[in-house]
Amino acid sequence: MVAGELVGEVTRCCSHWPGVWVGASFALFAAVAIGARAALQVYQLSPSARNTPSQMAPLDGPLAQAVPADPLDINGRWRLCEKLEAAYSESRDRTVLPGILACYTDLWSAATGLEQLPEDHPKRRWLLYLRKIAHTAGDRHLRYAEGHPGRIAKAAKFLQDAVADDSYCHSADQSVDLAFDTRRNVGSCARAYALLLLALRATSAPVEEAFRASQALPAAGRLSWESSGQVHLQRPGCLARPFWDATEFSWITKLEAATGQMRTELRALLAQRHEPLFKTDKGALVELLSDDGAWTNLRLHEKGAWNEELCAVLPTVCTVLRDRPELNRTNYKGYCGTELSFITQAPHLGVNIYRLEPGKNIAAHFGSHSRLTVSLGLDVPEGAEATLTVGATGHLWRQGKAMVFDDAFEHSVAHHGTLPRYVLGVMFLHP
Repeated sequence: MVAGELVGEVTRCCSHWPGVWVGASFALFAAVAIGARAALQVYQLSPSARNTPSQMAPLDGPLAQAVPADPLDINGRWRLCEKLEAAYSESRDRTVLPGILACYTDLWSAATGLEQLPEDHPKRRWLLYLRKIAHTAGDRHLRYAEGHPGRIAKAAKFLQDAVADDSYCHSADQSVDLAFDTRRNVGSCARAYALLLLALRATSAPVEEAFRASQALPAAGRLSWESSGQVHLQRPGCLARPFWDATEFSWITKLEAATGQMRTELRALLAQRHEPLFKTDKGALVELLSDDGAWTNLRLHEKGAWNEELCAVLPTVCTVLRDRPELNRTNYKGYCGTELSFITQAPHLGVNIYRLEPGKNIAAHFGSHSRLTVSLGLDVPEGAEATLTVGATGHLWRQGKAMVFDDAFEHSVAHHGTLPRYVLGVMFLHP
């Protein structure tokens, strides 16, 4: 049985029984981490457990320690979900995603069940984390939606639960800084509202009530959104606007002027390579598409280093951009140079060539803070028309023309054409 088949079995037999799901979730994690065949030797659901919540078959070996024996072990369940995600980040086997989402759904169900315990029960302390669990579950259902409306609708429900407690969202801990702390941002009501508004729009649900509630957050914990169509996760101190004028950046003008040569080099590379050149790798948000392999990329520059093998065959783009200070993460000053003390890790920067297959869409999502993105129409002939929508505004890519946008805003892509679309993407530090 391969991992995908195991996920189907887990989802089919265990979705109604949290205790059984925990054991099955562990089997899924083991299947990804050590191979499905070995995992099934370690753990098997008994035939009776497939239809009843009675007992799980026993575990053998050291891996048994990963499964919480206590049905009220919220911490153990949460860690199990994180282990499933860690395994997925290595395998990128999208057939495991339903299992990950079922794990977070079960975690939320188990956590809400604690409300039935006596007031003096020690496990009730986990109710303090209830909103963070809802936030996390909603975030994952969006992140791994794969275009499924049901998952997005479920994300909206989780996120509504995350912001339902006014006393929590209006507490002194709700500072705007919290939304950008990668270790604690699931405690941010501002971030939860951003995700909720995205999910509601994606399902064509009304958004104004949620937007009004987001604007009632304390000023110290509220992001500056001009309207429900201008939601973003850009840092305070950074000028936030969906699109920028490309002529404000002289180096982008030089990049546009070199489009013809860059396109010639790309076409030559595509013509001479027989194996797949564009890849869906760990850095791509492939889960935003319902079709694996529809959105792929060539990574020319990442983590401060150029891919010299690609630069040898695509020399023009590397020459134009190689020494740009905007691509150097060490130049990050935090909060766009303001004096605020809360400074987190610099945003990811890079240079990629993206290919999007015809007729495919990239779902609405948020990018990173403290950066802007140049998207240059590198090979966008007639038949490769696609629209980039940022906030409430959409623009078509044009051959040889650059769009500069703030990907901290909600943004999406719709490909209307019949040919693949190639664009050059440059993520650089916010000016």
